[in-house]
Amino acid sequence: MKKILLSGIFFTEKPVHLFKQISLVFIFISFFSLSSFAQAPDIKIWVECVKPLENGKFKAFFGYNNPGDYYKVPSSKSVLVYNGSQQKWDAINEFQTGTHTFVVERELEGNDRVKWRLTLPKGNVQEVIANSQSNVCPVPDLQLVQISSPATTLSAGEYASFVFSLSNSVEGFETILNDMQIIDSNNSDIAYLIGDSNGDGLLQTSEDWHYSLIYLVKKSDVSPYNGSLSFTTAEIAGTSYTASIDYSFTINATPLLTLNVEGPFTAYYGQRAEFSYTVSHDPAGDYSDIIGLELVSSLGEETSYVDGDDGDAVLEYGEIWTYASSYRIKSDDPATLLNMASATATDIDGESVPLVSTSHSVDIWVQDWKL
Repeated sequence: MKKILLSGIFFTEKPVHLFKQISLVFIFISFFSLSSFAQAPDIKIWVECVKPLENGKFKAFFGYNNPGDYYKVPSSKSVLVYNGSQQKWDAINEFQTGTHTFVVERELEGNDRVKWRLTLPKGNVQEVIANSQSNVCPVPDLQLVQISSPATTLSAGEYASFVFSLSNSVEGFETILNDMQIIDSNNSDIAYLIGDSNGDGLLQTSEDWHYSLIYLVKKSDVSPYNGSLSFTTAEIAGTSYTASIDYSFTINATPLLTLNVEGPFTAYYGQRAEFSYTVSHDPAGDYSDIIGLELVSSLGEETSYVDGDDGDAVLEYGEIWTYASSYRIKSDDPATLLNMASATATDIDGESVPLVSTSHSVDIWVQDWKL
């Protein structure tokens, strides 16, 4: 039987046997290529720290670094071993690219130990052991400090701008910037400014992260305006840590008044003309309280309060105070009688609210007794 030379390997020329043998060669070549060029994983594992718990117990935390691509091992190749071989549990068996901390945890008694054993190809077996004498998980000392604030008293429609500095004084504790929860009690806009000097997204003890807080003052805000800002870390060793600070700024009260007067449009000499007045907040101003309201009219007779106040002598936004006055038309009054009314008050800063005035005219008729 003749033989055929293919790539340095002899095959019989029988068709069926030849096909099988070629297939085996390709499988062999493929396997040889994959096994020759595939990179063995270079995953490193370690003990992060041990956290003391109640009743003499501890919790151990482990981390790893995978400089290569995602890699998975059988679950039996990544286990936690309690006191040598007394008891075993599965650990993680899928490894993402990069450094990952606090990804494996296990409780232990005061005199016990927990070993993480990771078996990789080519005889690469790693073991790291945690016990009560391992490094204690650091407790961060986050410091949040206000470093700038609005320079002047603000009015509605203006922006209050603050800058805060966040730092940590505990060596060995790093906070992931992207995992930090930032909350402002007044839902202000918070933005990161500078501070991550090495660009790794981690707060080191040598860094101060600066954040800006910007708030648009509303008409409904009262002075002083108070708020609270807090930064909470992602859960580290089963615990989150928070740094908070209160802030405040002064709002300049700028309320405005609106005044209306109603009365008859015509009257006869000798009659009494009845007038009514309403005073309230002008929406063009802010909504801060108004005190010491006084209303006068030009006809020289006293105006009297009727209704509208809730009893605190403060004109609050939404209240409408009503007044009334009357005037007997005299024989020497002009043919057109003009009632000028004005209102004055003070805002809660002790400053005068701009005077507001209005008028109402009455045409005076002479009675014709012949009719």
